[in-house]
Amino acid sequence: MLWRVRGKHKALKGKGSFGPYTLRFEIIADSNQLRLCHSFIFDGNPETDFVRASELLINSRVGKNEQFAFGADEGTETTFARQRAHWAPDFRIAELYQDSARHWQLGRRVAPDRPEIFCAEGSRADGWMALSGSKGGLAVAVRDSWQNNPKSLWADAETGQLRVGLYPNRAERLDLRRYSELIYPYTYETPCTWKKETLPFPIPDPARGIRKTHDIMLMFDEPNPSARSFFFKQPLMLSCTQSEFAKTKVLVPIAAKSDEGWTKTIEQYLDFLHLSMLESGGTGYINYFDLPHGFDVAEQRWFHDFGGFGYNNDESMPVLGLWQAWFLTGRQDVLGMARAMTRHTADIDCRHLGKRAGYGSRHNVDHWGCLCYERRISMPLGKRFAYHLLGDRSIVDLAHLTLASFIKEDRKGPHDMTCDIPALVSTLLFLEEIGEVDAEQWLRNIASAIASGIDENGQMTAFLKINPKKQSATVPDEKTVAEHCMFSCFGGGQAFCELAERYDHKPLREAMIRFARFQAMDMSARASQLPQTGIIPLQKDYLNRYRALDLIGYAWQQTADPFFLQAAAGNLEHLVIEIETHQETRYGVSDAGSIAIPVHQPWPDQAKDDNYSHYYPLFPKTSMGQFFNIAVYLHKLQGIMLLATADKE
Repeated sequence: MLWRVRGKHKALKGKGSFGPYTLRFEIIADSNQLRLCHSFIFDGNPETDFVRASELLINSRVGKNEQFAFGADEGTETTFARQRAHWAPDFRIAELYQDSARHWQLGRRVAPDRPEIFCAEGSRADGWMALSGSKGGLAVAVRDSWQNNPKSLWADAETGQLRVGLYPNRAERLDLRRYSELIYPYTYETPCTWKKETLPFPIPDPARGIRKTHDIMLMFDEPNPSARSFFFKQPLMLSCTQSEFAKTKVLVPIAAKSDEGWTKTIEQYLDFLHLSMLESGGTGYINYFDLPHGFDVAEQRWFHDFGGFGYNNDESMPVLGLWQAWFLTGRQDVLGMARAMTRHTADIDCRHLGKRAGYGSRHNVDHWGCLCYERRISMPLGKRFAYHLLGDRSIVDLAHLTLASFIKEDRKGPHDMTCDIPALVSTLLFLEEIGEVDAEQWLRNIASAIASGIDENGQMTAFLKINPKKQSATVPDEKTVAEHCMFSCFGGGQAFCELAERYDHKPLREAMIRFARFQAMDMSARASQLPQTGIIPLQKDYLNRYRALDLIGYAWQQTADPFFLQAAAGNLEHLVIEIETHQETRYGVSDAGSIAIPVHQPWPDQAKDDNYSHYYPLFPKTSMGQFFNIAVYLHKLQGIMLLATADKE
């Protein structure tokens, strides 16, 4: 049974309110558990409003002979009884405080206003506490507790109160201001001018509307809260072989077998990603699994602060790639990464109220510091797996906001949409499949418009005219050929192919195959040869070499035409290279090892005067060019799985 409560937090003093919240209750029959999902939206001005604390208070009656228990490192426990003898201090209060990803401390107090006495400390606490007595016990667990630090777990045996510090009062205030009062366009912050100059940051509250969601479990009279918490954090999941999963057509399509070499490479990549994110800055209340754009292999550091190589969002579908990696490998750590990045991109990288509700913000040093807002970031194409597999209804809330943003902006008649089309299709497909909206006819209209907007040569129109009020979609009278805007790396390939398969829309399926052939010809032909084909070359073909792999894999699955495999072969080969040892860095020579990991470098045909070249830097004799774009590689996993697993005869 599910219940939902919505409201606003009230000030302790005065009549003010702050921070809309949604609290969901999951009640499981014949169980001693009660699960909570708490979402808090920051609706203040980050220049003047700072979050002091976000805490959940729970009152219990456990009786006398009180016992405390806290989850310590790696499944161990710290337990002790309340001291009540008159000749010894009565430590009625105990608190575990996880102040960072690498340290927690447990202390005791005789009263709330008295200093804390040291009890124990460690590295990464398991994120649960229990208070028990003669009448029963209550335990509380927070999923991904140390990863979302700071966190505190506080229990008062005298009053029976348990306090869960989702953002603890004892931590420093939560400062959501932009990291700088200036915008640096040359590091890909918007507004962007491509000039070596800085601009004043014009809007004081870019973080307004971000959300933070936590999963909490209450356990009543639970004899083993440590074990129960373990399965709460790492739930048992049904798994199946790749061939069995392919038959379900949940991902359209997916290969029924894996090439051992490519699977090994993907496994190595996932190993690196899991360890490096947890060890090198992928944690924190705001940052947990906020994937940076690049990693310097020789210097062994992420580019958290390197201009355009700040943090990713979900624009290039890394979340979808992580879910695809889980479907391929069945690894528990990959499921955790997919869940964590889904939650982060849906919460911190998107807006949940105000005029930008339903939009996401572009990648940046501090996530919300860029003034470019896009609905393709908030679309549920990959995020929906958290709903289907884990029951995360916060994804549904975001999808409704995204759909509402389309409807709210309805003008008097049709208006042009380009890279927002995949976001609209993905949102409607998701809400339709879970029974939240009736959008079949609108989706069929969009499918027909896309099909008619791809000509016989496979070139796609840049725009569709969309009228949300009439649920119509038409091709403009004067078709403008797109480079990649309706397709691109923004989920167009997956969304349009899924749309074709959902409704068995033959014209759209055939149109997507034509478009795939056009992309494949562009990938395989040299620029000097393209005029001979009669097809206009794409201006940014080096980007489409990566973006088109999924689409070409779909076309190969539909047609079995070896041309698609041949076109993609070279692009598959250079996705992975060997990193040489003893790379020279700014700090001297570093032995980085020689493990094969995905590396994102400037493409050979990239022009020196290309506007994009300044944030794909390559400095001679250093490792600065030997980084990889995580989002691009994750986004291509499905294409790799489709293309690299084909029979080689």
